Amino acid sequence: MLARLVLTLRWLFFLLFFAFGLWMVTVNSTPLHLNLVFWIVPNVNAGLAMIVAFTIGSLLGIFLGLNIYTRTRLRTQLWWLRREVERLRQQNSLRSK
Repeated sequence: MLARLVLTLRWLFFLLFFAFGLWMVTVNSTPLHLNLVFWIVPNVNAGLAMIVAFTIGSLLGIFLGLNIYTRTRLRTQLWWLRREVERLRQQNSLRSK
């Protein structure tokens, strides 16, 4: 039951985000001249440029955040495993004496 509610809320959030994006594109209809470093876009809708920039930034943020989270989790796991190996080595050396 809870999983269905979470799924419904995700879809509702997605539809709300999509509607907000469409609203931004229609409200900000001023044409812009974008000069990207290697690419010049002569006339583009200001709302569309904002939505594209927000989407690309969000995706990059998610991917970088996942990468940082995974690396941190793996480094923590490695630290715990090294600590366990050291503890087992000390136990083994005490038994052998």
